[in-house]
Amino acid sequence: MPFIATKEYHSSNGQAAEGDKKLNENKQKDIVILYLEWGSKNREVNFKEIQKILNISKTRFHIIVVDNKMECKPISFMGANSSICIPGNNISREFSGWDVGLKYLESMGIFSNLVLFVNDTFATHRRPRLFRRLRIAHFINYASHEDKPVLFGQLDPARYSNMKHPLGNMNNFICTYFFGMNTSAIGLCSPLCDIESDIENVLETDPSSSEVLKNSVDITYRKHINEWYHQGNFWMNSESLNPQNFNFFRLKIKSVLYEHALALKCRERGVKVINIYSGSSKGDAIIGGIFLKWLNFTAYCTRCIREMKLRIKRQ
Repeated sequence: MPFIATKEYHSSNGQAAEGDKKLNENKQKDIVILYLEWGSKNREVNFKEIQKILNISKTRFHIIVVDNKMECKPISFMGANSSICIPGNNISREFSGWDVGLKYLESMGIFSNLVLFVNDTFATHRRPRLFRRLRIAHFINYASHEDKPVLFGQLDPARYSNMKHPLGNMNNFICTYFFGMNTSAIGLCSPLCDIESDIENVLETDPSSSEVLKNSVDITYRKHINEWYHQGNFWMNSESLNPQNFNFFRLKIKSVLYEHALALKCRERGVKVINIYSGSSKGDAIIGGIFLKWLNFTAYCTRCIREMKLRIKRQ
């Protein structure tokens, strides 16, 4: 059974309660965070980083933790209007897990203008610095008040210019460790796993196969996948494919196909995609430089005061 930290939004018959009416009345201010995890190991560090962003955006929020490992440990998230941990579905890793969260929202009659999709690598691998937190907070407020379909997140270019995803030409992709979608965009793009049969059709099933992707897939795209996951140090768990690790890599590459397909779905379905990190590297460098100078100045002042105290004692 899922752990419910607060029952403010649930009535005894499973329908939306009085709290849901409150949420609907304030939906311009409320957002929902769908946090996907494989066990609660990284939960605390990720929650801290999410909290920093929410403190800037000044938004009311509700958090739903989807645990694909199905441990569903109790939640502690300061400031949340409601929080719950529910068991997920790891068939397509985070994408099938997030679909479980979206179905839960719908079944409970919980509505919001914006959903933040976050997985448990957000802070451990990509912790945002101050300038990026400011940008994310800005786009949270922007997208939650926008009627047209909007998705915001980190948009990276395709590794090769002529690379073709099985579902279409691929110019860029959305890094799905963290992204936000407003209600209009979710309506057009959910369920996230609505292309399951298309994805499965391009994956090998025989563990003795030399590649996870079938030969019918674009050779440049297969080259990218093989370089990233089997031939280099691009991914932290990169290793040669063999029958023992075939199922592990099949599931990983399946989720990558979903990740790469999200931008294609948005383009096809009329969802505006905003790159929240565009131009932020320079801003990070400027703020980082100012902060470093401030640290050096305070260290210099501390040293001067200490030396002055020592001189006074000697006199």
